[in-house]
Amino acid sequence: MREELVTTKLPDYPHLIEIYKNSFPQSEKIPMWLLLIMTKRKCVEFLAFYDENTFCGFTYLIHNDRTTFILYLATDKKVRSKGYGKKILQSISDKYSFNNIVLNIETVDKESDNYEQRLRRQNFYLNNDFKQAGFKIYDKKNIYDVLYKGTSFSKKGLTAFFPKFCTPSILKIPRFNNLNSRISVHIYLNKLD
Repeated sequence: MREELVTTKLPDYPHLIEIYKNSFPQSEKIPMWLLLIMTKRKCVEFLAFYDENTFCGFTYLIHNDRTTFILYLATDKKVRSKGYGKKILQSISDKYSFNNIVLNIETVDKESDNYEQRLRRQNFYLNNDFKQAGFKIYDKKNIYDVLYKGTSFSKKGLTAFFPKFCTPSILKIPRFNNLNSRISVHIYLNKLD
């Protein structure tokens, strides 16, 4: 797997935008312009992954101390079920082998409209050596399970993690006063279960 930093000049940028739009619910999306601005921070990596010249998917990573948080991971539906998600996770794990790799997924709830999708997603990560952290994140609309790969991960580690990425200056942008997006997750971390 080859990786490239995502910028608007990436040849596959329009395709990446389509994958992003189709892979995540609206309530979980941060506007792309803001994701790109945040890549100016040393703690953020927005990466496109390729198998030779075939665009496979992307990740959006946030780093803090010995933790790497996967905010987004998506593969192109044209190459799904061909092991690329696993290869991308392995690439992240190899590159940050001394870090805990952390992510959150929608809680698997039999009453949810997308129960099967949630279950497949959870099984994918559990089959790739992730473990349940034993606590959840709540935002205005969703409940997420926290998963990690590494030695251990705590609520304290998570609450200390996001201020580096989501500073008050970002939250003062008028259009984000009443967010129902992934930034809301960062704001409501004090509601950890």
